[in-house]
Amino acid sequence: MSERAVKSPVFVDKHGKTTSPEIKRIESEKWLQKFLPTCPDILPVSDIDPNYADLMYVCSEASTKTSKKGTGHVDIIFISKSGRLVLVETKLHRNPESCHEVLGQILDYAANIRASGWDYSTLNDLYGKSDLYTDMKKKFKDLPDKETFIDAVHRHIRHAEFLMLIVGDTIRPTVENIAAFVNSPIDMKYKLALCEIKTYALGDKFLVIPQLTMNTKHIERAVITIKNDNIVCSAPDADTEPSAKRTNDYISEEEFVNKFVAKNSNIPEASVYDFFNDLRNIGMSVTTATKHVGIGIPKVISLFEISDDNIWFVPSAISKRLKGTNKSAKLSYFLESMKPFLTSGQTPYVEMRKFYKLNTNIMTTNRKSFVNTMVKIKEIIQD
Repeated sequence: MSERAVKSPVFVDKHGKTTSPEIKRIESEKWLQKFLPTCPDILPVSDIDPNYADLMYVCSEASTKTSKKGTGHVDIIFISKSGRLVLVETKLHRNPESCHEVLGQILDYAANIRASGWDYSTLNDLYGKSDLYTDMKKKFKDLPDKETFIDAVHRHIRHAEFLMLIVGDTIRPTVENIAAFVNSPIDMKYKLALCEIKTYALGDKFLVIPQLTMNTKHIERAVITIKNDNIVCSAPDADTEPSAKRTNDYISEEEFVNKFVAKNSNIPEASVYDFFNDLRNIGMSVTTATKHVGIGIPKVISLFEISDDNIWFVPSAISKRLKGTNKSAKLSYFLESMKPFLTSGQTPYVEMRKFYKLNTNIMTTNRKSFVNTMVKIKEIIQD
């Protein structure tokens, strides 16, 4: 028996009298595409992640470049009160091929939205009615000021923090299996979820029954690349995520930055994000989990940990993880390179098992010098 068998609904009044309503099943992608923009609250996004709750409709059929050097069109785009995008594609059960295809399409759209540099202005142009922020402020009274909101939009797009939602009248198990495979802990902040919406006409009203068909997991920092017109997602090596092994209590990068800035009031929030982006741009891994951020070389070694008030490393831990020839020389190079960045009052390196702390100015005034040093360290360790 199907796990999703649905019997005909029955009305029961307060006296226990039952009547069977005359209902008509609606099976139309166009109906969904017309209905969802007017009633975004029907989408169970808060069950996936509260950060995507409180949606504002932006547009339909938004054009975006694809990995095949053509153009595709996102069925519906919403933006949440927190400044995160929700991309919706609608597909019906009777189109099994398109249901499989849409998984690749929606990943493609998300990757290219990020790669083509969408920002608030792009969304505002797509919205087209008036100013997007002004209309959102009318709908959500507790929306932050415009500059803060726009900064959040840019940050979430830069980190590909999207919710990709495939909506259909029935989601086939084979599609669920593919989505479950995609929803493995890889390396970018998008989320993928499947939602069934069964719709019935009852006179001049509609009965709409939404249901998520799978548990959605965080997809943390996915590296999305296009190879031979295919989307390829590469997972980080376990050695680059020591914090994640200690507990499953996940903390987002945004939450971490907020806590870090609260304890380091001399460091602007933007400087922390710029610091992380500079490291990612030179091929370093930046991994948030639990209360720390791990920094290292993907699939090679974890080098630093950043807590909510300190940046530190342990020489003995690094020594154990170094592989290949010239391990001692590589460790010595790393330790010597770190001396100029250490906080004052430390005596390097009397105790190899000790936690050595770096000056937080590597995120601000000394960031360029630190990043350049990381480039050299990466070359030496990977040699």
